[in-house]
Amino acid sequence: MSGSSGAIPVPGVAVRVAPRVERLLAPNAGAWTFEGTNTWLIGAPDAMQCAVIDPGPADAGHLDSIVAAAGHRTVTEIVLTHGHNDHADGAHALAERTKATVLAQREVLGRTPIEHLQRIVLAGNVTARVLGTPGHTRDSVCLSLPDDDVVLTGDTLLGAGSPVVHPALLADMLESLCMLAEIGHGGSVIGLPGHGPVITDLEAAALHRVAARRRRIEQVAALRDSGTTEIEDLVAAMYRHIEDPDVLKAAHSSVESMVVFLDSGLGSAATDSGRRR
Repeated sequence: MSGSSGAIPVPGVAVRVAPRVERLLAPNAGAWTFEGTNTWLIGAPDAMQCAVIDPGPADAGHLDSIVAAAGHRTVTEIVLTHGHNDHADGAHALAERTKATVLAQREVLGRTPIEHLQRIVLAGNVTARVLGTPGHTRDSVCLSLPDDDVVLTGDTLLGAGSPVVHPALLADMLESLCMLAEIGHGGSVIGLPGHGPVITDLEAAALHRVAARRRRIEQVAALRDSGTTEIEDLVAAMYRHIEDPDVLKAAHSSVESMVVFLDSGLGSAATDSGRRR
């Protein structure tokens, strides 16, 4: 993918990717999770506190790795970029063990709700701005750390490949990506995704993904104009090389989102940036 780099880390071994950010890969590789879910620890190594972004699945070994990576630092906050189990299921056990506050956009018992453009302070002194980025899910958020030139992108923008888009949220996804591109304007902001390597140029990666989505939308529109209208037939025509049933399921969801998008009549106007800032 444009703007991404870095070797796959060993699950359970924290790797520092920025002065106040470490990456910890969960041991949950698969068709939906690629090499695994990225858990991010926020806080300088000599600080007294740290925050955890996306504690990952309910895996006891990964929980132990998070606590070990935190070391002497107290985990003060756990932030969820969205509610999918590969990102969020470990939150309850980690919160019980560390007494940290769990923050998420979707209000669930035991979690403190956060909102688009809300300013929060993580690990005692790391300023973060919440960015509501629906598309992959309705409750997806990214976290901008402006003092660190870092945006944690969850599954809105991956380090490689495209995430599944909720069937009703393709217009929102395009808008979310355009917002990330504008935040990354100038090429100095890195993205820290939910899966895959560090994104070295947030703007370039977001624009690359918008262009890829637009090409797929145009492909669906052309196929429908030629008489191919059923989603199963569209998937078969567009993804002939895919045999894995899990990947085909993801392709089906993506194509369905494009059909809904085209039928909505929103067109390219939905990609205009800046309407939600």
